[in-house]
Formats: sequence, C-alpha cells, structure tokens
Amino acid sequence: TGKNKGCTLDHLDGRFGYIKLEDALADCFRVYDYERDTLQATYATLEELIEDGWKVST
Repeated sequence: TGKNKGCTLDHLDGRFGYIKLEDALADCFRVYDYERDTLQATYATLEELIEDGWKVST
C-alpha cells in the first residue's frame, strides 16, 4: 500500500481523486488527481462535489 493522501474519491466517469484531510477539516473541497497529485477541481460545498459526480471510495 502507498501513502495515505487523504479522503479517496472516485468519479462516475472512472477517475480517482482525493481531498487532503486538512482541507476537508477546513470545509475546503479541493479534489486532486490520485496519480498525478494535480488539482482537478475546487468546490464551495460538499453538495457541489457530490452533484459533480464524486463519491467516497469504498
């Protein structure tokens, strides 16, 4: 297993991402690409993140 990058997410289109723990605790929803660690999107609310197709990986 690799380093825990934060809260791992998957998108309905098959992408994987994550939100850094410190961002989530600050209600800052920045999604980073899981493989490249590049910022993919920023959401003002958790609802926006979900509406855009992201969900917590299980």
